[in-house]
Amino acid sequence: MKKKTNLSDYDPNFVPSAGGLSFGIAVSDWNQEITHTLLKGCLESLEQHGAKTADIQVVHVPGSYELPKAADWLANMEWVDEGNDSVRMVDAVVCLGCVITGETRHDEYINSAVAQGVMQLNLSYDIPFIFGVLTPSTMQQALDRQRCGYCKELAAALVLGETGKAKHECGPCKHKPHRYADKHCRNHGRAQNNVGM
Repeated sequence: MKKKTNLSDYDPNFVPSAGGLSFGIAVSDWNQEITHTLLKGCLESLEQHGAKTADIQVVHVPGSYELPKAADWLANMEWVDEGNDSVRMVDAVVCLGCVITGETRHDEYINSAVAQGVMQLNLSYDIPFIFGVLTPSTMQQALDRQRCGYCKELAAALVLGETGKAKHECGPCKHKPHRYADKHCRNHGRAQNNVGM
């Protein structure tokens, strides 16, 4: 029996609108024939669902190992919306990469480190970080998944990104949304988290 290669169930009709949301995408340039296709599909799908190009920030890193750091940087990034001069921050971050099994266990260490890093970001921040890293055994498996993989991760990002609209005010700077899981905003979260340490 032939193994099923498309493991994603993606129905664009059930994906909420991305209008009004902003996104960060961290993409690894290692295995770029795969990851750049993931990026292209992610951008196209975001725009298809209503996101504006100006509301999508993309950062490239050498390999998947660097994705958590890039994602953390994106979560703290600010830019000015030219339409109304308001300060924007991302509502969700998508991490795209591809680590193919080799002759050693190198891939296991990389995949584990990236997964742990992305999980820690989800626990530390009040916005979603989506794990969009392919972990195939062969290049063919990567090619089989490069089109379906981004759909699954992107759908999750859009759904979870809706939570970014439920922002609360922080006492020290009421115009800033919370980013830390303990409900401190990014400008004051680290300082307040370190109190008493």
